[in-house]
Amino acid sequence: MLIMLNWPLRMPQGCLGAVWCSSKDPHNPARELAAILRKQDLPEAIQDIIRRLLPDLVTLGSAEHFLTDYGDEATYTLPWELFTKDSASDALESARRSVEAAKEAIAILKSAQRNEHDRNKS
Repeated sequence: MLIMLNWPLRMPQGCLGAVWCSSKDPHNPARELAAILRKQDLPEAIQDIIRRLLPDLVTLGSAEHFLTDYGDEATYTLPWELFTKDSASDALESARRSVEAAKEAIAILKSAQRNEHDRNKS
């Protein structure tokens, strides 16, 4: 898995270029995003978005993904016996929050790119 925050410009707070890492666990982006927060100098607005995303990403990480696909092999419980309408609704709401956060991050990065482009024209 590749998580990439890519912008071809100098971002506020000295953030430059692409931030990425590969993962042996592609269904656990929370770990990689937490590492990016610790290691990278990201704009505060992007840091805030990542921090908001982390609880949902932890909740719906690789263990949950495995259960939705295969069930609980230790107890021979099938996926549709593990999850309820309420848990599905919670997961869907989490996904919606994640999509909105991604849109917000993209808007911030596009705005920064436009600002940089405008500064370079002057």
